Amino acid sequence: MKKRLFVICVFCLFGSFLQANTSEEIYFKNGDITLAGTLLMPEGKKSFPAVVFIHGSGQETRDNYLKEAEKWVEQGYAALAYDKRGVGKSQGDANAWNYFSFEDLAGDAAAAVQFLSERLEIDKQKIGFFAASQGGWVAPLAAVKSGKVAFMVIQSASVSTVSEDRIFERAARLKAEGFNDAEIAEVREMHLLDEDVSRGKYAFEKFAQLWEQHKNKRWLSRYDGRREPMEAEHAYRQWYRSVMDFEPQQYLEQLSIPVLWLYGDAAVDRFCPVELSIQRLEQMKAKNRDYHILSFPEADHSLVIHKKNALLLRNRCLNGWHQKDYNCSPNQAIRAAKATFSLASSFWA
Repeated sequence: MKKRLFVICVFCLFGSFLQANTSEEIYFKNGDITLAGTLLMPEGKKSFPAVVFIHGSGQETRDNYLKEAEKWVEQGYAALAYDKRGVGKSQGDANAWNYFSFEDLAGDAAAAVQFLSERLEIDKQKIGFFAASQGGWVAPLAAVKSGKVAFMVIQSASVSTVSEDRIFERAARLKAEGFNDAEIAEVREMHLLDEDVSRGKYAFEKFAQLWEQHKNKRWLSRYDGRREPMEAEHAYRQWYRSVMDFEPQQYLEQLSIPVLWLYGDAAVDRFCPVELSIQRLEQMKAKNRDYHILSFPEADHSLVIHKKNALLLRNRCLNGWHQKDYNCSPNQAIRAAKATFSLASSFWA
């Protein structure tokens, strides 16, 4: 699945900062599971807009998002970051982060929105999501479940099935490692059949025969580290069958909220099919969706360029989106990268 995504958003600000001097350990429930997190709020007694951070893949805790959350708070938002179920102080199966359920993850995020909506300090009409990578699958389902989500900012998220994402990711990784086109084509043939075995569409014997045919190829150990092909009813396949054809479009179609989509360079991001995702988003945008879709040249999955933090480019466009200035192109962002910008409270005016 996807690599763990560390989102480190550094806003360059001007003017008077709102101080993030309220930090509260909080707990909220999704069914029988209690989740633990941190709620940060600006100073003051007014009703604040709020953002909930949705995890990428991996054993994510709130700590991965607190720096980002602090910057939102400086701009007048309450921000809630929580430990993924089964991780940190949150209850749940310790393997839930690996053998995950989109229903569970989305339910957790929706429960966070419900928790915020019951707080007197929060404007319940102005609660949104910030989601990255795997979180981009979770957020649309969570927004549908909640019915109380006003906006989403989604970064480096695949608008595809989990299966499509895995096929892309494996091919992109092998290409980056120096395998040639013919080898990658062999891997794709193997991978497509492997996916169908997981779906139960083909007999395992056909996959095993292809494995035998390629067992001495140099790419096999990078395709799958096992010495033998995974059995048709292996526990992993049984779990994977439950998520492999999940796709976010059906839930996005049910939403009419503004969404800012942020991507790296299709030639650089090895963990997200950027071109396919943007193509599908443009098709949905043509149906009168309030989408603003940006990609940043040379940026990777974490929106980093050449190992330097290049998130000013993202933030320039994020700020423009908050100001309802939707004409911020990537080139404009690049030219403006050395300047300072702030989130505008006029977004909710």
